[in-house]
Amino acid sequence: MEFLTASFIFLYIFIVLRLYYEQDRKIFHPEKAPKNILLDIENLEKITYTTSDRVSLEGAFVKNAENNPLVIYFGGNSNNALYFLNFVKEFNDYNFLAFNYRGFANSKGKPSQETLFLDALEIYDHFAKEKDVYLVGRSLGSSVATYLGSKRDIKGLVLITPFDSILEIAKKKHRYLPISSILKHKFETIEFIKKVHAPVALIEVENEEVIPKENIHNLKKEIKNLQFKEVLKGTTHMAVFTHPDFKPTLKKALDTLRRLS
Repeated sequence: MEFLTASFIFLYIFIVLRLYYEQDRKIFHPEKAPKNILLDIENLEKITYTTSDRVSLEGAFVKNAENNPLVIYFGGNSNNALYFLNFVKEFNDYNFLAFNYRGFANSKGKPSQETLFLDALEIYDHFAKEKDVYLVGRSLGSSVATYLGSKRDIKGLVLITPFDSILEIAKKKHRYLPISSILKHKFETIEFIKKVHAPVALIEVENEEVIPKENIHNLKKEIKNLQFKEVLKGTTHMAVFTHPDFKPTLKKALDTLRRLS
């Protein structure tokens, strides 16, 4: 009996330690973000931004007109964020900015919740001075965008396939493990959204296969100023950009928030 008890304790500790040390690669997938993508955009300017701790980030800026509002985009956990710019190149009444997270595509460094949040603040402070700023975040990027929106002055926030908290998702998946103690990257969007006072738009998908519906519903309940919501029919989390209604829905979301600002 003592042997079985000791074996169980050993196995439990092993599982906890393994999850702790593997969490980075479970949350971030920079290896899936291609380094070379086609950007068929006339007004595109490639950017390299060096952070305060001297890490080089790959970005791109689409400038349509000097006085246009600036839209800053934050991508998912396995994407080259610059690819998003191909889908908004016809939105001539906005300017767009996107950067790849640390370790993604041609950006250097290693991703973490802390570095993603700090880089988002730096990017805003460097590029968004005296501008009307709208934030767009997809999946993991919805948490980064919401965090930034809770810390800086923005005109609107668009969340694409968002979630309430990686902490809550992980707690449900690993019910018998001390997730709150071992998780380094909690991405608690539900806490950040409580401090966002700008109008919010929400774009969901009908066949969500990545984020449990409950974790989306929990977030929606905490949005103070939800002004636009749309569910794209017949598509999934991973295929949201390729849905034929994605571009017009995103444009409508941005325009709705802009009219309210």
